[in-house]
Formats: sequence, C-alpha cells, structure tokens
Amino acid sequence: MLQIIYRSESIRLLTDRELKDLLVQSRERNNQLGITGMLLCLEGNFKQVLEGDEKAVRQVYASIVKDKRHRNIQLMSEKIISQRHFPDWCMGFKKVDPDDKTELEGFVEFPLQPKKAF
Repeated sequence: MLQIIYRSESIRLLTDRELKDLLVQSRERNNQLGITGMLLCLEGNFKQVLEGDEKAVRQVYASIVKDKRHRNIQLMSEKIISQRHFPDWCMGFKKVDPDDKTELEGFVEFPLQPKKAF
C-alpha cells in the first residue's frame, strides 16, 4: 500500500457548501478506488493523507495536482505502508477554526513556503 501526504493552498477560500461538495465527490471516488485518508483545512490551506493501492493513490494524487483550485502543492511524504492509518475513513475531514488551532494537540505553526537557507 502507498501513503501520500501533501499540502496545498486553495486559490480562494471555499464556502462551506463548496467544501461539502468537494468532500462528497472525494468520498465517492475514494470509496470506489479503495482509498482511505483524511483532509485538514485551515484558512484555505489543506493537508491531506491518501492511502491505498499504489496505482489508485497515484491516480488520485495526479488528478489533485492538475486541479486548478489548488496552488503551491507540496508533496510532504510518500511511502509504502503495511497497514492503513485511517482504515475506516474514505475521507475524514476537519475544518480547523483559526482561533482554535493552537489548542490542537501537537500544533506547530508552519510556513506554506519553505524558508530559503542563507
């Protein structure tokens, strides 16, 4: 099984309805392809985990990279896994409120763009 983790930035803030529609589409596609994972959203920034059959995960990730609603897509991790981290979620989702983000266990502020070394 393959697991891919990436982050991206939406070209504009999505409405709650647009997020819901995106989730419905993603969950249907992921269920058909046997993909599990989760998606976090904070102020138009996304972090997503996709896991499942290598071919299916690569297919979904390739479609995400081509999706014009995203920019600054950065692959954070790509690895072979022996078991799923999200076996019961065709796409778990959490919209994080900016005021609540520091209360999340393990929260660390990170820049969307990596800092350049001097």
